[in-house]
Amino acid sequence: MAHESESISRSRICRDDTSAHALQLHARRAELRSNNNRVAQLLARTLFPGSMVVGVALILASDDAHAVTMSLAISLCVLAIVAVMEHVRPYEREWNRGKKDLGADLASLVIVAGGVENTVGVLSPVIAAGVYAALQRQGLARSAFPSEWPVALQAVLLIVLADLAKYWFHRFGHEHRIAWRLHSVHHAVKRVYWLNGFRIHPLYHAINFVIAILPWLCLGVSSHAVALYSVVLAISAAFQHANIDLDNGVLNYVFNTNELHRWHHSRRLDESNANYGAVLVVWDLLFGTYRPRTPGRPAEIGMFQEAEYPFHSYFRQLTVPFAARYWTRLERHATQMKTGAISEDTIAG
Repeated sequence: MAHESESISRSRICRDDTSAHALQLHARRAELRSNNNRVAQLLARTLFPGSMVVGVALILASDDAHAVTMSLAISLCVLAIVAVMEHVRPYEREWNRGKKDLGADLASLVIVAGGVENTVGVLSPVIAAGVYAALQRQGLARSAFPSEWPVALQAVLLIVLADLAKYWFHRFGHEHRIAWRLHSVHHAVKRVYWLNGFRIHPLYHAINFVIAILPWLCLGVSSHAVALYSVVLAISAAFQHANIDLDNGVLNYVFNTNELHRWHHSRRLDESNANYGAVLVVWDLLFGTYRPRTPGRPAEIGMFQEAEYPFHSYFRQLTVPFAARYWTRLERHATQMKTGAISEDTIAG
């Protein structure tokens, strides 16, 4: 009897030890999950502003001779970080899966980032130097742009002025049919992720530069300030299209973040015709086109009218803005859809 009692007692002790171990293991796992959640929340709130602060600090610490090279290196590093983080902390897992768009996005990257940017980089200093010399002969160059200001203040002024020009050009592209033909290329996507930030028509990109940046180069803004502006623009653009679950908080009232910009790619016009700023939303706030952060995601990414648009061929997209018959046919279809004569499904079919 005593032996049986001792066995039962030992069995209870073993069960108690096992239960205690299980509780300890559960507590450790819960603590680990809590720590992971805290890290994830910290990352969501600091990844974008942290990248911006580091990028700006590195440019300000560079000398004039190396600022441009440093800006390129920072831009590439940020793109790499965003591309990796999209798989570590995706906002929408579906957007990490290709939709037959990788070829078009890569083609646009090569043509815009490799071709247009290099051409602009070669021609703009020559044009700017010629215009600046002419202004100097007229005694106007000294007061044209405050190039004697500290680099950081020059860059802030450049960001605000360049964003004003880009805001109106972008808004014009949405509100006027002829301009939309050129801008439509950027909206010819079915998901929002880091690479399709480069889905731009090269002519649109060139015009953007000519109206937003070239005037200030001609008026004497320093190359160091331009390098700082380029880094701010590159970091903003990379995170703007990032498929990363971020919590930008009050920065959504300063920068055009991914929490705002994903709605700009909605097929619904009441969602997409807003937040036109390239870097900032200050002009959207001022001119009444700001759309606050909204939880969730658009029901569908793309364009209001998609019938017959060559979504997966970037090289056909290069010619679409000049295909008058296509746009005439599209306008006729739009009229018929308003009257109920046909549906979009009928057109697509």
